[in-house]
Amino acid sequence: KTPAALDGAVVADLAEHLLRANRGERALRYLDAALAFRDRSYLGDVAVRLAERALALPGLLEGRQRCDVLLGQARRLDLLGRPESEVKHLEEALALADAEGEAVLRARVRNELGDLLRRLARFAEAQARLEQARDLYADRWLGFSECELAGMLERAGFTGIETIVADRETEAPRSQTL
Repeated sequence: KTPAALDGAVVADLAEHLLRANRGERALRYLDAALAFRDRSYLGDVAVRLAERALALPGLLEGRQRCDVLLGQARRLDLLGRPESEVKHLEEALALADAEGEAVLRARVRNELGDLLRRLARFAEAQARLEQARDLYADRWLGFSECELAGMLERAGFTGIETIVADRETEAPRSQTL
């Protein structure tokens, strides 16, 4: 059976058992579903321990997969009020994101780290990370056109709206004001 077809508690127990037995490759099949189940069950501490066990096994999680687990772990640590551990996980995720080279992932990690640093009153560091994220997001399509924006505004209750391009930048990031 696939992990999705099994009861969440069973999947979580299987992942935990396999990780404790150093059977990481087999545990990987269940890890995402187990972490999601623990998160949905409001068992943040249990999910943190499960993710830490997976992250601690040498060579088990690498590249983008490790980065994704680190980002999830940072979110859990935020909910549990453990900001210093959250910083450590986000900094490792940042190094992995840079190695992956995907601009959106690099920007996302910088944005999350910058937001955390801002909340910790580490303003200079936060500003640097947030500016880096902004630069990486430059020239990215936001997912909608001018016509689609008009439709979204109409569905939101704004009627009789005319969308016009009021300003268009000629240099990067080439944003426009509607």
